[in-house]
Amino acid sequence: MNFLAHLHLSPGGGLVRVGNFMADGVKGRDWAAYPPELAHGIRLHRAIDQFTDAHPEVRAFRRHFSPTLRHFSAVAQDVLFDHYLASRWEELGSGTTLAHFAQNCYAELMEAREFLPDRTQRMTEALVRENWLEAYASEYGTHGILVQMSRRTLPGNGLDRTMEHFSPHRTALEVHFDRFWPELVDFVTAYSAAPSEER
Repeated sequence: MNFLAHLHLSPGGGLVRVGNFMADGVKGRDWAAYPPELAHGIRLHRAIDQFTDAHPEVRAFRRHFSPTLRHFSAVAQDVLFDHYLASRWEELGSGTTLAHFAQNCYAELMEAREFLPDRTQRMTEALVRENWLEAYASEYGTHGILVQMSRRTLPGNGLDRTMEHFSPHRTALEVHFDRFWPELVDFVTAYSAAPSEER
């Protein structure tokens, strides 16, 4: 899952949400040096990624892109799942508008900038400046995000052409998301309710 899903799947928001957002910038067990809520968010992010990568519906979705994107198919899937979530926010979101949710997230992230790794700080500035969380809701906005991500990775990654492959098959591919998403939500609920020593 990409930024929107990780932010959304953060019970209570606040520092848990910040930790979930910044987790890719934290190495190994470095999470132990952070305040407990941040550390929980980092561990939650990793648990979500493990659950996602092992899920058969996610693997089936990625296989659609693997011939053209190879190992970048996982990146494409993460962004496209955020697109599904954003475009169906009234149904799948958190009881508030996507615009309101996005602004709350931006405020929390900027307020907690001191905790963000340097690279994550720079990414956060772009996220807020270009309003990525709302941009996910349209194919045009999602394409723009993929183009920017393509420029930051290895040449020839193909991310900038993802929507060419996605748009004609959008409805068929959405079936994989619909089967996966409720199971992910249930997983996060159970994970967050478990005693900390069981995580």
